[in-house]
Amino acid sequence: MREAHDEDFTNEDLRLLDAVRSDVALGLRRTARNGVGGHEGTGPGIVTADEMGAPIAMTPEAERFLSDLWLCPFNDHGGAWSLPGEAYMVVMMARARAQDRRRIPASTRLVGRSGRWLTLRGDCTVTEGGDVSEIVLIIGESIPSEILPIRALAYGLSARERDVVGALLHGSSTAQIARRLHISEHTVRDHVKALLSKTGTASRAELVSVLTLA
Repeated sequence: MREAHDEDFTNEDLRLLDAVRSDVALGLRRTARNGVGGHEGTGPGIVTADEMGAPIAMTPEAERFLSDLWLCPFNDHGGAWSLPGEAYMVVMMARARAQDRRRIPASTRLVGRSGRWLTLRGDCTVTEGGDVSEIVLIIGESIPSEILPIRALAYGLSARERDVVGALLHGSSTAQIARRLHISEHTVRDHVKALLSKTGTASRAELVSVLTLA
């Protein structure tokens, strides 16, 4: 926010806003969907760090999420923040990506101590000379499409079985899945039967829940 007497946003401010806008928008949509007073952590948390990965500032949501991570639990000793190992790794990947102009993904997904899946993403603001100015870490609850590939791998699902699950996520019927994947309805039912067996579930709803819910 800017008051009337404050200075305008700088180019660096605008780059920072551009780096986090998609994750902030996702958090706002989730908050609107869950309503005011929903459970903690529905929106993303944001951490800014210097070029060495040392935290400068963070939102309360970020502090709650960081406290849920496993490695090097987040703590605040005498006012000095330290990032958990997983978060620091993402921050360093973001810096390397900005410095080397490589298209390496500065992100990761993992399960916190609470059992919920969390997604961490990193990005950087840079000076006009191309030097890293600040590193931004966005952390929030993973969405189903982010969790599905990991659990599909854990359960040993085939590529076609993952296609069927993707269709089930959209509430597609057997006939709709058959048309979408250009296979017979009998084959769809066979895939669903195999999916239920591999995941130890008894219904399509339970199957989707096991594969996507944090």
